This record gives sequence, structure tokens and C-alpha cells, in this order.
Amino acid sequence: MPNHARAQDYRSSVPVRVWGDISTLYRTREYNGGDRTATQSLNTGTINASSYIWQPWFALASGGLTLAEDTIDSTGQQSVKTNFISGNFQFNLFPTSRFPFQLSYNESRSKLDDDLFDREIVTKESSISQQYRSQNGNNQYRAKFTQNQRGEEDLDTIDFESLFFSSNHQFTNQSINTDIQLDTVENEAQDEQAESLSITGRHYYNGGTNFSLENLASTSRVENEFLQSASDSETAQISSLLSWQPEGRNDIRLTGGLRLAELEFNRSQAGAIGVPQESTSENSTANINQGLVYSYSDQVLISQSANASLVESAGQEEFSASESVAISYTSEGIILDVGDYGWAISSSYNRQHGDIESSQSLNNRFSHSLSSDFSARDRYDLRTNVTQSLSQNNRSDQDVARRVDHAFSITWSESTKNDQSLIRFSISDSRSLDDTK
Repeated sequence: MPNHARAQDYRSSVPVRVWGDISTLYRTREYNGGDRTATQSLNTGTINASSYIWQPWFALASGGLTLAEDTIDSTGQQSVKTNFISGNFQFNLFPTSRFPFQLSYNESRSKLDDDLFDREIVTKESSISQQYRSQNGNNQYRAKFTQNQRGEEDLDTIDFESLFFSSNHQFTNQSINTDIQLDTVENEAQDEQAESLSITGRHYYNGGTNFSLENLASTSRVENEFLQSASDSETAQISSLLSWQPEGRNDIRLTGGLRLAELEFNRSQAGAIGVPQESTSENSTANINQGLVYSYSDQVLISQSANASLVESAGQEEFSASESVAISYTSEGIILDVGDYGWAISSSYNRQHGDIESSQSLNNRFSHSLSSDFSARDRYDLRTNVTQSLSQNNRSDQDVARRVDHAFSITWSESTKNDQSLIRFSISDSRSLDDTK
């Protein structure tokens, strides 16, 4: 009796949680009045386990295993069977600390077996990561290394490796983020490989409620090597985006942006007589934009924007610019016996010019809507909405375009303490009012 009690105490002290499930699916289908049949049998079993070492804050471990068998039989065809097995393991050291460490491994095998093919696809993935956060939380670092392998074992496989590092630093009114990632892909059987490196830095500044600035600088390089060709590309860009509004006012906001980018692409390919053929291309882009939003009142909104771009490619430069201004008025809601009525009118002017074909356009739009809401017993709700809009688009390089749009929707909903049901029906119609359809 004492021995039995000690065994019970030992089992209850083991910090292991185990769970799983087993499922079976059988499906049959008949075609051509029963002349042809197809059956499928899918059996799946899963088991998982998790535990901790010493204390939960010190180390956590978990893993799982999944087995599946899928068999398909069709009249007049060979039986196809697929066996699948998948396993995973994860280990966490100091999971709730400022410096958690994680190690994981996943592997799956899928084997297809029929009279024509007998192949097994293997996928393996392993990763290791380490994080660190300063005591005040203002500085954070993260590093992760990942390996992937997919293909037929001992035959044609694709190997992928990734190394990632990031840092985040918080200051009083600003923050700095840095991301560095190195990826490599290799297929030895095909003599193919690729490598990419990207570095990105971001700077955020928040000068209170009326000013913010975001700066970005990034560079990347990609190299590809194939059996008969090789290529590499380099990109670099810097950009800034600011937002400002006068102190103590929330009715007006000014935005502006600047972006400079450059791309260089080199390619080398084996020629017909063994002499490599090389080509190089360079592209650069400069863009500046500005926007203004002014809320004159709760009903009147005025906006303005300007954009200019300069693109240089193959020794040729192309400049383009555009400006636009818009004004809109939205009425206050009018409560009628049949529902709530409202209307809105808007007008916008757009202009494009530069080395591209110049154009101007004037867009006018009027819309109005009627919506109603009926409730019963605090449980049922019926909502309807009818909308009509008229628009006219005048372009300097095209004919005047006029359209009329209608939309109707009705929604019925039922809400209880535990359930909610909803049914919605909508219909819309759009027609051109021009002579030419």
C-alpha cells in the first residue's frame, strides 16, 4: 500500500500535459447515374505534449506528431494512396524574461504511392532566435536564424537559409528601427543559387500633436546564379514624410513627402560561341508631393494636392507633374417620417503636365440617400437604404461623360443573448447618360 501511494505521488508530480485526437472521413460519389464511383478514406491521428523544466518561467518544451493516410479509389482507375507524417518540437528558455530564447524544429513527409509514381516529399524547418529588452523597455534587439529544406530526399532539394536581426530604440519624442536580413537559396541538382541582403533604417519623430516626421533609408542587393546566366541588382532609396497642423487647430493639416530611389541591374549570359553577353541598366527616380486638407465647417471640406516626379532611364529623363483641388459639401441629416435623408455635392479639378501628354479634368457629383431603421422587441432590426448619384466628368482629351447610379440595400438582423443572425440583400445599377453607349 505505501508503494502504491508513492507511485501515485510521483505520477502526479510529472508536469506533462498530453492531448490529441483521432478522426476518420469516408466519402463516396456517384457519376453517370451510378456507372462510375469514387471513394475517399482519410484517417488522421494527432498527439501533442507540453511540459516545463523545473519551473514554468525557466524552460518550456512542447511537441506534436500527426499521422494521416488518404486513399482514393475510382472506377476504372488505379488506387492512389498518400501517407503523411509530421512532427514538431519547440523549446523556450526564460520565456517570460527580458531575454527569451527559442529553438524549434518541424519535419513533414508526404509519400504518394500509385502504379505510376512512388515519391516522397520531405520538408524540414529549424529555427533559433534570441531576444533582448532593456530594463526600461526602450531598447530591444532580436536575432533569428532559419533553415528550410524541401524536396525529394537524396535527390532534388531546395535549401533556404535566413538570418534576421532587428533593433528598436525609443527616445523621448522619437524612435529608431533597424532591420537586416540575409537570405540564401540553393539547388545543387540544378546548379542554381541566389543570395539577397537588405538593410532598412527608420526614424520616427513626434513633436507633439501638431507635427510628425518619418524618415526611411534602405538598400538591398540580390545575386542570382544559374547554369547559363547570372545577374545582380542593387537598389537604394531614402524617403521622408511629414505632417503638420497649426498649434491648437485641428481643422487644417499639411502633409509633404520626398522620395529618392536608384536601381542598377547587371546580367551576364553565355553566348553562342562561349563569349558571355553582358548588359547593364540603371534607373533613378525623384518624387516630391504635398497635400492640404482644410475642414471649413462640419459640412464643407476643401483639399489640395501637388505631385512632381523625375525619372531617368537609359540616359533619358522624363518629368511629370499634377495638381488637384477639391471641395465638397455634406448636408446635415434631415429626419423625415419615412427615415433619415441627406445629400452631398462635390467638385474637383485635376491637371497633368510635363513631358507626358497634358490633360485637365473637372469632376462634379451630386448624391442623396434615404435610410430607415425599424426595431422590434429589442431583438429584431430591419434597415433599408436607397442611394442615387449623378456625376459628370469633363476631360480636355475626351468627351464629356455622365453617369447615374442607384443602389438599394435591406438588412434584417436578429440578436439574442447567445446568437446573432443577419441577412442582407443589395442591388445596384449604373448607367451612362451619353448618346454613345
